[in-house]
Amino acid sequence: MAKYSFKATAVAMAVSGALSAASVSAATLETNTRSINTEVAKVELSAKQENRAEAFLVVLKQETAANLMERGNYSVSDARQTVASVETLQTTVKRDLASLNADIKVVGSTKLLASTLIVEASDEALEKIKKNNNVARILPLYDYELHVADANNYIQAAPINTAGFTGTGQKVAVLDTGIDYTHKVFGGAGTQEAYDAAQADPAAVTWPQGQVVGGYDFMRNDADPIENDPANPTEDDAPTSHGTSVSHSVTGIAPDVELYVYSVCGGGCPFAAQLGALEAAMDPNGDGDISDRVDVINMSLGGEFGSTDREDGTQFLIHQAVKMGTNVVISAGNDGNHPFRIGGPSTTPNALSVGAMGHPVLPDLFAVGTLNGDRIDVGTASFGPQDPFSFTNTDTELVYPEANQNGCNIPDPDNEGEVLNPFEGMDFTGKAVLIDRGACAFVDKALNAQAKGAKYVIIANNVEGGAPGLGGSSDAVTVPTISVSLDTGTAIKAVLAAGNQPTFNFGIESHVAIDSVADFSSRGPSMDGLLKPEITAPGVNIQVAATGTLDQLAGATGTSFSGPITAGAVALVREARPELSAAQVKAVLMNTANLNVFMEPKSLNAETELAPISLIGAGLVDVKKAVDSQTVAWVHHDDYDTIQAALSFGFDVLEETTTYTKTVYVKNFHTEAKTYNLRTEDRYTSDTDLGATSWKFPASVTVAAGETASFQVELTIDPSKLPAWSLPNPQGANDLTARAAALTLSELDGALIFDDQSLDGDHDIHMVYHVLPRANEGVEVSVLEEGDKRIQVTNNGFTTFNVVTDQLVAVGEEASAEDKQFNILSTSFNVYGSDSCASGALFTASMALRDELTMHRQAGYRMTLDVNYDGVPDFFLQNYNDVGRSAAVIGRARTLSGPIVDGEDQWRFLSAMFHEGGTNTITFSGCTSLIGLDTSNLGDKIMIEAQAGIGNYQSGIFEVTDSLTGHTTFETAPASLVDADGNRVESLAPGASAFVDSYKPFTLASDDQILANITADMLPAVVVPMIADADLEVSEDAEVGHVIGQLEVVEQDGAAKVSEFELVARSHSGITVNRDGSVVVAEGEPLDYDAGVMSVELTVVAHDEKGFKSEPTNIIVDVLNAVDEDSEKAPYVAEGQEFDVEENADLGTEVGMLEFMDQDDNVSSFKVEGSDAIAIDAEGNITVAGEIDFDMGESFEVTVTAVDADGLESEAVTVVFNVEEDEYEGKPMIEEGQSFNIEENSPIGTVIGQLTFSDFDNDVVEFMVAGTTLITINEQGQLIVAGNLDFEFDRQFSFDVTAKDAAGKYSDDVRVEVRLIDVSEDNGDDDDDSGSLAWLTLLAAPFAALRRRKQK
Repeated sequence: MAKYSFKATAVAMAVSGALSAASVSAATLETNTRSINTEVAKVELSAKQENRAEAFLVVLKQETAANLMERGNYSVSDARQTVASVETLQTTVKRDLASLNADIKVVGSTKLLASTLIVEASDEALEKIKKNNNVARILPLYDYELHVADANNYIQAAPINTAGFTGTGQKVAVLDTGIDYTHKVFGGAGTQEAYDAAQADPAAVTWPQGQVVGGYDFMRNDADPIENDPANPTEDDAPTSHGTSVSHSVTGIAPDVELYVYSVCGGGCPFAAQLGALEAAMDPNGDGDISDRVDVINMSLGGEFGSTDREDGTQFLIHQAVKMGTNVVISAGNDGNHPFRIGGPSTTPNALSVGAMGHPVLPDLFAVGTLNGDRIDVGTASFGPQDPFSFTNTDTELVYPEANQNGCNIPDPDNEGEVLNPFEGMDFTGKAVLIDRGACAFVDKALNAQAKGAKYVIIANNVEGGAPGLGGSSDAVTVPTISVSLDTGTAIKAVLAAGNQPTFNFGIESHVAIDSVADFSSRGPSMDGLLKPEITAPGVNIQVAATGTLDQLAGATGTSFSGPITAGAVALVREARPELSAAQVKAVLMNTANLNVFMEPKSLNAETELAPISLIGAGLVDVKKAVDSQTVAWVHHDDYDTIQAALSFGFDVLEETTTYTKTVYVKNFHTEAKTYNLRTEDRYTSDTDLGATSWKFPASVTVAAGETASFQVELTIDPSKLPAWSLPNPQGANDLTARAAALTLSELDGALIFDDQSLDGDHDIHMVYHVLPRANEGVEVSVLEEGDKRIQVTNNGFTTFNVVTDQLVAVGEEASAEDKQFNILSTSFNVYGSDSCASGALFTASMALRDELTMHRQAGYRMTLDVNYDGVPDFFLQNYNDVGRSAAVIGRARTLSGPIVDGEDQWRFLSAMFHEGGTNTITFSGCTSLIGLDTSNLGDKIMIEAQAGIGNYQSGIFEVTDSLTGHTTFETAPASLVDADGNRVESLAPGASAFVDSYKPFTLASDDQILANITADMLPAVVVPMIADADLEVSEDAEVGHVIGQLEVVEQDGAAKVSEFELVARSHSGITVNRDGSVVVAEGEPLDYDAGVMSVELTVVAHDEKGFKSEPTNIIVDVLNAVDEDSEKAPYVAEGQEFDVEENADLGTEVGMLEFMDQDDNVSSFKVEGSDAIAIDAEGNITVAGEIDFDMGESFEVTVTAVDADGLESEAVTVVFNVEEDEYEGKPMIEEGQSFNIEENSPIGTVIGQLTFSDFDNDVVEFMVAGTTLITINEQGQLIVAGNLDFEFDRQFSFDVTAKDAAGKYSDDVRVEVRLIDVSEDNGDDDDDSGSLAWLTLLAAPFAALRRRKQK
């Protein structure tokens, strides 16, 4: 019996027990009514981008200097003593790990931010490490990727510089690709000689180098972080300039900071380099005293879809660094306006996450377009002219090629291997050409159209979504090129096909993107709801120093540069306001940021909307306002252990009108009391119009000089007034395009405004607010006690949902977040009929977690399926994320499936996976062929184990935090909701109720999530009818109405009375079942035995008075032949009969029994024709009647006819007899024990005697002798002397003889003996000289032996 590891909770066992009990309905397959995409893509294991974390941070239970600093009792001596204690404990733990004899390698450690060991270890080894009493936790470590004068004015840093604050005394660490410290902008020589000298010795440096006072290269483990290190390239000899440009972004704002530059990136940003740099920044001179730690750290690196979870080792140390008083500024990422895509580690709660704005002075290019007066999405090209242009239908004809519309080269039929322009014979002079995307590079399409005179090129997308950006590079392209979406391209083609010109206006316009967010800046919030990014700064075309250019600048774009600009701003504020803590510096920058940030430049779109708070945080950095502000306001988020100048309420599901409370702290650094009037300002009027929110806070707050005041802010949300929610896991480009607007619609954002009563104007400082509320979609399940148990389901949510019932596989036990970070509450499975699947069916497999997820990337999910129920998993399902900037569909996850072979996953297919943001349910899906099943498997049992845990980057689970196992049946769930009249309910409106109609446990779900588990203990006790076995038969000539028999049910305790029997199906219309269970002959087709109706199969269901029904039961009624015609009386011999008979079998030997039938049982004889060797008596016994000879053939046939007493004969039937060869027939035989005598020294050729042998065929051709060469045997069997026979040496000898005949048959080997007769030798001497000649005999003996050996 298969063994499984069950979660043995009472409910889980109840579910399992109910599912393993006898089913009360046959396996059914209903047609799917849910919208499920059944498209499948192939994938191989080679596509795998990760398996598990590269290494792990083992955090020890020990205080460090950071803890002393955080508590405020830091001293140099205590800090150094702490370092010594840390080293001692780490040595002890290393020794403990070595003693485990496990696969553990310690590759590093940290001693200041936290006492940790960096280890590489297997999963098994990690489990052993966790048991060490000195280990507090183990965190995974991941690599990340790399993500100014005008900007200085734009963020109001210039006035602060003029006031004398330039970052003097502020230490800023830049963790990046290194720095060209010889560049003039950093105080370097700015000469080629200085640069060449630094590059000539890239491993050593003497500090300071200009304003760069320290650093280290953690990529190459040397002291010199010089950028573009030729001796040790970071990736394929590619030069780098990122770190130099980032460092200048800092000094462009704070020109006099002390720079510490650490190389931590090059192609990627390894975790080990990041940790080393974070530690080094805390103690730059390495003396164990962290009082010289840096003031600001900038990290322009990260990933995507970041979380606040400090379960990542790097984020853990970043969080600690801020607690020590260092501001850590991290770029939000360059992944665009996609919900939750903001990158970690900028989502670390204590870090300051920075988005990007457009350049305040330098113009940028924007693609614009209209079609039929409506504004449309237009994309730009990286090749061709990069200047503004425009064209319309009034000045340019638009054409679509009549052939080769994708614009790709075609083979030259006259020159093998050569290609032709696809537009040969076409003239595009002065025209705009619409070309389809796909099959070749964008550049090739443009060049081919250009060669035919095209004035403009428009490339239409070939997949759903927006207008694609056109990548590529070629100086040969001179034709302006843009792109449009698939929908736009289709609309244009339709107009052109009708012979008309569309009304259009396309072009590229130049605009200064002042006060607009950069289109590449990553959007938040973090996946678990904390507001990120928190601020923005310019990040487009920033003019910064470039490596190796001596004193030159180059444009740089990205949040990589808005981040360090903000880091420079932080340094200025720290210098100008030394009384502020690191948290207060971050807060005042947010309090004073400019909220007037728009989605597009006003000059481009006068109606452009404000950018959402989840894209810009508190707004654009304003350094002057931050320095001038005498008041700082913040809240403390207990859940995140952080201080933030934002009312970040996060994500929540609201079951009722809910009030959230935050405590706002206000610190007044002025010498006089300050009073502020308080008000809120919604970001969008649409939010205000909802009427879903109400606020409660004081009208004003007064803060005494130098004091801190606090007040409560209450936000109340009415979920009934919230907008419709829609943030599904995007399955395609259209889903993806809709997500940004859907998030903007669902989130409620704005600001709490502080107006200083003593000053003119308003909006002196603010705290932005952000909340992401989802109206509950849920049900209340009640068991009505009157009479029989009846389960009522009431929609207590705020939306109408479609009713989905799935089979309940297992129910888990709810655990705390501390015990199980991701906790599975239940799993379900279902099967639906589907014409789009070759297997005829599709499946869904769902798991419901304890907590709702705003984004599926928050965890990893997996199921294994034992589809043949043998205890060994056969297939797996798990999440597969589209990852990276080249993701096919950003943010998409699909179901990865494949077989499990010898315990190893075999990646095979990708199909749809479903998760609605804000729900707790993950659903795998696909055609059932993906799990090795089709409709022939209906009713089969399946064992399913579900797992959830900390997810890998691309697919599956890094660390399992919960698992749940159960079994189910391969069928559609036999459950539904019905109204009071028993009619099926397809959807349930808010407040409406329905009743459960099911005898099996199931999950009640909407299209988006599992809403309730209907378990076995909730359902009424089910005693279903069971139809008893019945043996029924009827003659073919029975009259209509004849009662064949009565169906009965098996007696069971608690069973209700049967109300009726239902005939579900029958194989013949001549028999039916009445409601009372009587089986009768019906008016229908006649029961004609002679036409092949020998039985009738009835499928019957019994219904009881409680409404339960039995399993469909098959009843067989045998039809008896009525013998009433000569044709029916005639005997019948079965066809195709074969028998085996031995060659040379004795006469009378029984061969077998002939199969025949005779209705009146009077067969008198059998006629056998074709051979005299076989006889058959009246009983059908077959015996041998003549010679059976294999040599006459391996088989023979006879024709058999049965004859009865009335002279009626059967049809003649051919019967085959296979002859088994007599292996002894014809085989030569030699008589055993033969012996012969002959005198010694008989001449060669002498006949010794005649061998006695026999041969049936008398065709022996050879006798073979083995064991001697002294004798041969000729064909007649005569033994002939063939060697010297010497009595003195061989008085007798034996040998084996084998006879062979002409047919190649051999006799058995027989042993034959020859005895030698001693003959006295007379040499003519009467004297007896035998004694004197004995030495000759002795001498001759060895030579005789040698002679015989040679003869052999």
